[in-house]
Amino acid sequence: MDPTLPVGSIIISHRPSGLKAIKIGTVVTFITAGGERVTHRIVDVVKDDTGRMCYRTKGDNPINSVDLKMLYYSNIEAVLLFKIPML
Repeated sequence: MDPTLPVGSIIISHRPSGLKAIKIGTVVTFITAGGERVTHRIVDVVKDDTGRMCYRTKGDNPINSVDLKMLYYSNIEAVLLFKIPML
């Protein structure tokens, strides 16, 4: 998430309080299918074929591309409250 969250930063986050807590621009933490914990920004909110809300995420580093897999609310562990850069 560099430059927003430089390596060594501490983030304070909390569990989302519902679907309305997650919108474009929200920074969320989730676990990938491979078990890696990732913090990225929501860049799109859409509904899947069944009508369920889902989210597309992307890191803030311009070299990285948009994440391929869509997230559901149940995949999101936390939303960013504030950060302490580079401790």
